[in-house]
Amino acid sequence: MDRTGARRERARLPKCVQSKRQVDLQGGFGSNTVVSYSRYDRIVKVPSARQPRLPGGVGVSSAPPMPRRRTTASTYDRIRAAALERFARHGVTATSVRDVAAAAKVSPGLVQHYFASKAALRAAVDEHVTEVARAALSVRKVEGDVVEDIAQRLTALVADHFVALLYVARGVAERDKAALAIFDTLTALCREQLSHLQRAGMLRPDLDLEWAALHTVLINLGTVIMEPGVSRQLGRPFLTTREVDRWKRATTALFVEGELRRKAAPRS
Repeated sequence: MDRTGARRERARLPKCVQSKRQVDLQGGFGSNTVVSYSRYDRIVKVPSARQPRLPGGVGVSSAPPMPRRRTTASTYDRIRAAALERFARHGVTATSVRDVAAAAKVSPGLVQHYFASKAALRAAVDEHVTEVARAALSVRKVEGDVVEDIAQRLTALVADHFVALLYVARGVAERDKAALAIFDTLTALCREQLSHLQRAGMLRPDLDLEWAALHTVLINLGTVIMEPGVSRQLGRPFLTTREVDRWKRATTALFVEGELRRKAAPRS
C-alpha cells in the first residue's frame, strides 16, 4: 500500500483510536494492540473490512472485544491509596495527579479515568478515611471486656491505618478544612463512645467528657505524627508488633488507672 492509501486507511479509523502510539496493556495484550483513549481496558474493534497494519506487522484484531478485566475496584483502590500516601507524607498542595499516577504505577490518564479531577480524588480519600474512623470507633454491643475491646480497636486503627491518621494529623496542623472535618468526626465518635460508657456506669461521674474525647484523639494522632521521635526514644521502630502492643498496654493503663497519686505511697 502506498503512502496515500495508508493515510486514507488511517482516516477511516475512529478518532479515539491510537494509530501511532502503542500501549502495552497488562494482562496478555500485545504491545501493538490499538486501544481507546477513553477506555484503557477495552480492545477497539475497527469497523473496516481491511485491517490497517501497525509498525511491526501486527494488525488490529477483528475478534469481538475482550470482556472487561475485573480490575476496576483494585485499580481504583490502588490509586486512592497512592493519593492518601502522598497527601499524608507530602501534603495535598504539593501533590499532583502525576505524582499520584507515578506512585500507583499507572498513567495520569488512568487516574483521571477514575477521578475526574484532583478535587474528586481528594474527596474520595476523605470519604475513605472517614469510613475507616467510623468502622473503628462507632459504638457497638460488646460481649466481654468492654475496655479491652475499645483498646484493641484504637490500637488497630493506629497500626492498620497509620497513613490515614497521619493524613488527618498533617491536615489539622495545616488548618485544612477537610482534615478538620475528619478530626471533628473522630472526636464526636470518641465522645459517643464515652457517653455510652458513662451511661453504663463505667466512668467517673465528674469526668469532663469533652476533654476525655479530645485526649483519646490527641494521644492517637500525636503518636502517629510524632512517630519518628517516638521511635527514636524507644530505640527501635514504633510500628512493630511488640512496640504497638506495649503502647496499647501503657495507654490503656493511663486511661483506666491513671499515673499520679495525691500522696506518696508509704515506704516499706
